[in-house]
Amino acid sequence: MRLENLVAALDAYFRTREVRNDDWSDTFELLYPDPYWREYAEPGYESRWNGLMVRGSGEVLQVVTCVFPSDLGAETPVQVVTRPRDGAGRVAVVAGGGANVILEASLERGCQTYVTGNAVTRCQLDFVREGVRAFRRRAEEVGVAVVDATHYGLEKAPQLVMVECFRARGLEARFVPDGPK
Repeated sequence: MRLENLVAALDAYFRTREVRNDDWSDTFELLYPDPYWREYAEPGYESRWNGLMVRGSGEVLQVVTCVFPSDLGAETPVQVVTRPRDGAGRVAVVAGGGANVILEASLERGCQTYVTGNAVTRCQLDFVREGVRAFRRRAEEVGVAVVDATHYGLEKAPQLVMVECFRARGLEARFVPDGPK
């Protein structure tokens, strides 16, 4: 399959052209300060964090999906972070590291229970730790029940769906548990 055809189909499916205010360049620079990665990354990827990141061959023969590797591993248990309530009410499920980003929008929609993969962290980056603390303070302030289903736990299911999507397009595809090492 031609790379440009696959990228166009995925960009359309994920509506990447509609994404706004998704500039992660400061974070990208912090996490990857060595400039070597620029040789491999698509120009502008670090300022949009969606779409194609690495361009290899023009022909795609196989696809491997994974979840961002975690020092906590794949088997980290779900944690109820705040005191559970009698009923869940309206539940927001926010995969990966979106806890502090989506909370206010979820509250506007009546969220009473918030399931995320970023309410508990062992990450040593100050901005990550502060973001998690701020998220938990805000959730406590408004009385939202918080469940941390782990970054890995919430991102694995969509990766498995993507494997089937690639296979349906005639590509060899597989999921690698717990990401690259």
